[in-house]
Amino acid sequence: MKSNIKHFFKQSIIPIAIMLFGIILHSSCELEEDTLDEPIECEESISVAEDDTYASETFDEVEDIADEAADENNLKNSENSIEGTIITNCATVTIDGDSDETTMIVDFGSENCECEDGRYRRGKIIVVYSGDYWNDSTFINYSFDNYFVDDNQVTGIKTITRFASNINRNMGSHTLVDGVIILADGEGTITWKSNRTREVIKGSKTLSRMDDIYQITGSSEGISSNGESFSSEIQSPLVRRMDYGCRRNYVEGILEINQVDGDIYNIDYGEGICNRWATVTVNGEVCKVYLR
Repeated sequence: MKSNIKHFFKQSIIPIAIMLFGIILHSSCELEEDTLDEPIECEESISVAEDDTYASETFDEVEDIADEAADENNLKNSENSIEGTIITNCATVTIDGDSDETTMIVDFGSENCECEDGRYRRGKIIVVYSGDYWNDSTFINYSFDNYFVDDNQVTGIKTITRFASNINRNMGSHTLVDGVIILADGEGTITWKSNRTREVIKGSKTLSRMDDIYQITGSSEGISSNGESFSSEIQSPLVRRMDYGCRRNYVEGILEINQVDGDIYNIDYGEGICNRWATVTVNGEVCKVYLR
């Protein structure tokens, strides 16, 4: 009798298990397909949106690189180290000067080096400041010497004035950019100016950069690689995360771009999820673009 019951149970449970496994597998496949990011091509030209985003991210990361270089110099003789920085294994840092004026050079060398964020860099970022690099009200000037990112040449000037705390007690900086990016392979030139504020909204009290989160507010203007003039205003703060896989692109925020011919672009960078997609709305059309 016991053997018959055991046989019945065995014969019944196997088909049920197979059926349940099939349902779970089917559901998981549907979920995966539903969450896949598929590009939706815009019929309208969106070079203005792409170029403004690329310039914004490229000049924003200059400050990250210099901050990392300053930290590495402060820690080079200690037991601590900063893992996962953009400059790791790609750049040498030299610092010369005194309290009146200090020059820090971040040199990526003459050949492309793949950095921790997946971008290839070569050339130098030159950082000039007085006093302590991290002090409140410190004025810092960034310039470039044959500096390339993914074979796109970055030129011009970026300046910042630090604030050690604000009403939210966050570290940050007021930034001005007057720059040009000459795209590789004759793809055109981006002229870009901005007036923005950047805050560290999380992670400023820890040594690691992996937990840092920045938010950026303000405006910009420029000329796209196609020769189209534009201005932009951040409608909802742009957010950058510094953990692996995130630091390359904005992961949150809304930017509105007004093109000189009257087109208005609305760029939504998402809700904090780490990916390289942004949603662009122009003339009532919605599309998804893959960020540089």
